[in-house]
Amino acid sequence: MTSDIFVVGITAGIASGKSSVVSFLKQKNYNVVDTSEILYNTLTKSGIIEPQRQDYHNFYNQGSTNLDDLLIPTIITSINEGRNVIDSVKTIQQDDILRKSFHYVLIYLNTPIEKRFELNQKRSRFKDDKSMTFDDFLVYIQMYGESQMESLKQRSDFVLDFFDEPEKRHNSLISYLSSLK
Repeated sequence: MTSDIFVVGITAGIASGKSSVVSFLKQKNYNVVDTSEILYNTLTKSGIIEPQRQDYHNFYNQGSTNLDDLLIPTIITSINEGRNVIDSVKTIQQDDILRKSFHYVLIYLNTPIEKRFELNQKRSRFKDDKSMTFDDFLVYIQMYGESQMESLKQRSDFVLDFFDEPEKRHNSLISYLSSLK
């Protein structure tokens, strides 16, 4: 374990505010390890030219161990000396390896489902986000995005609650991270 490296892993369901928390930490000079970019590059190398939402989920759901075998080495090589944040820890295997390899904490973002639906509609990363109903969203997250979230929440070192004012969430996060020194 390298003492000059500190890693914060963020875990949460779809549209929980991971990007805003990561952006905040980037402003605080954390190196961002972008797992979406790593996954996108992995998919395109496997022959999927323009990955769509379903491609990501199919890739993840074909067996996280095989996917982790592809992703984890790239995640680890993306970690620099100093402070790092991994924008989305998705599996227990990722969490295990990071715990064994670095000074690492896992933070779970606790965001109410209604707020997540609202955030998903606003961000519209995929073409069907705006037309998705609340019931569609519930089915979607159960089918695709959150198979290991409850286990990761239980393993997390800190649960960061949602606040309507982002500053409150950020202050809570900074307070927790400061307590680790």
